[in-house]
Amino acid sequence: IESFPIFLYSEVKGLKVGNGGVECAICLNEFEDEEKLRWMPPCSHTFHVSCIDVWLSTRSTCPVCRANLSLKPGESFPLPSTDLETG
Repeated sequence: IESFPIFLYSEVKGLKVGNGGVECAICLNEFEDEEKLRWMPPCSHTFHVSCIDVWLSTRSTCPVCRANLSLKPGESFPLPSTDLETG
């Protein structure tokens, strides 16, 4: 879980982070400026840190697209700097 990047919504709200939207697909609340979000590099979905951390404590897939979010030993996910698109 710790390998997935965390951002403040206020830092990325002007950017389209992959397939992310403006609300958390787990709790269905809109993201607020000072909330921390966790980005899932394999599928580019974004969630509240607290929501996705609870989800990933019992599952290893994305709650939206069911992409496998497990890392093999020694693997790491890239930072989203090259994956960010202006919205």
